[in-house]
Amino acid sequence: LNQSFNNTDVIVVDHASTDNSHNVINDYITKN
Repeated sequence: LNQSFNNTDVIVVDHASTDNSHNVINDYITKN
């Protein structure tokens, strides 16, 4: 799970704005 989250975090930083990244990460955590 930790490795998976780190991979997602890299994708979020790479493809989303800084303001939006927290929302995407929180959404990812909520769904998992």
